[in-house]
Amino acid sequence: MDSALITVLINLGTGGVVVALIILRLLVPGWAYREKSQDAAAWKRIYESERDAHQHTRDAYTLQGERLQVAVESGKVTEQLLREARQRVVTAPD
Repeated sequence: MDSALITVLINLGTGGVVVALIILRLLVPGWAYREKSQDAAAWKRIYESERDAHQHTRDAYTLQGERLQVAVESGKVTEQLLREARQRVVTAPD
């Protein structure tokens, strides 16, 4: 370390060093830390609620796709049944 820096730190004393660290933003007062901590907790809650909302949306899209697939299969079965019914009517003896 530079001897001039050491001399300055000795002349400032403990209080001066603390003030210098606060000014240089190397030391954070408790009230500022608590405020940032509360802010971070609020952002975390918002993030988690958004994540849950997106998961619900993905689940809904998955369910919608499954239902659509069932509807298509149901339509195919209905079409086949109608073809068979038509065939029976056309070939039925009078």
